[in-house]
Amino acid sequence: MKLWKKISIGSALVIIVVLVILYFSFSILGVPYVKSIESRWGNVSSNQTEILTEVTIENPNLFDITISSLYYEIYLNNITIAEGWDKDINLEHGTTILNYMTTLNVSKIPQWWSSHINNNETTIITIRYKVFAKLGPIHKTQTIKYEYNTIHTNLLSKLKLNEPKEIIVSIPNEPELHLLTVTGFSPKWDLINEDITIINTSLVLYNPHSTTIEVVFFNYEFIMNNFPVGWGYLASPATIPPGSAVVVNCDTIIDNKNIIDWFSSHIKNGEFTQYQIKSSANFVYEGASYLVEPINLTGEFYTNLLG
Repeated sequence: MKLWKKISIGSALVIIVVLVILYFSFSILGVPYVKSIESRWGNVSSNQTEILTEVTIENPNLFDITISSLYYEIYLNNITIAEGWDKDINLEHGTTILNYMTTLNVSKIPQWWSSHINNNETTIITIRYKVFAKLGPIHKTQTIKYEYNTIHTNLLSKLKLNEPKEIIVSIPNEPELHLLTVTGFSPKWDLINEDITIINTSLVLYNPHSTTIEVVFFNYEFIMNNFPVGWGYLASPATIPPGSAVVVNCDTIIDNKNIIDWFSSHIKNGEFTQYQIKSSANFVYEGASYLVEPINLTGEFYTNLLG
C-alpha cells in the first residue's frame, strides 16, 4: 500500500511537471511583457547627462512570476547611447511600474552627430528591451526593438542671405564708403566623418568701384549655444576686379569633440539651440585696409529626442 502511494505521488509529480512544461511551452502561461517605456532627461551637467526611464510591465498570469533579468538599450541611429538592466524582479498579477536612471554615453555623441548629418539631418530613436522570465525551472525570453521617435533638422537652410548686403565702412573726416556688396551666400555640408564635419561656404562679393579690391584674409566661425564648435579661413588672398563679382570659398571645420559640450547645452536648454555663422575679413581698397564683417547669420532649432 505504501509502495502504491509512493508510485501514485511520484506519478502525480511527474504529471504536474509535464503539465507545467506543456503549459509554458504552448504559451498557456502568459509571459510578462513590457507594455511601454517612457524616457525623459534627468539632471544635466557638463560631466554627466541622466536619462530617467519608466518601464511598465504587464503580468497576464493570476499568480506572481519572477523576471530574472530586464535589459534595455536606447539607440540614436543604431548607436547605443544608454543602457540599463535589473534582475530578480517579482511581478504581481497585473501592472508593475519600474523606474530606472542611466547616464548618457557622451563619448558616442560625435558618432551620432556624423550619422545625423549624413542621414539628411535625421535621427531615429530606437529602444530595445529583453526580458527573461522564469517559473521554477522553466525560462522564457522576449526581445523587442521598436522605433520610439524620429527627429529632423535643417540647419544650413536657415543660414540664408535674403537680400544683397552692402558693406559700408567709415572713413575719418569723409562720408561713409560703400566698399562692396555681398550678393550671395551658400553653405553646404562637405566632408563628414566621426572626427570632423566640414561646412563649405561660398560667398559672392561684388566690387562696385573702378579700382581692384584685395581680399587679404577671410575667416569663419560656427557657434552653437554660445559654444564655438568650428572655424575656417580663406586658404589664400583673392582679388575682386573692378565692376566684377567673385566667389570666395571657405571651409569651416567642426571638431566633432566640440559637439559634446554643445549637446549637453542643447539638452539643458530644453533641446533648444541657437546657432550662428559669422565672418571677419580684411579688404584693401586704394591702399587703405578695412576690417569688416561680411556675413553674420543666425538660426535656431528644437528637437524632442525622448518624445
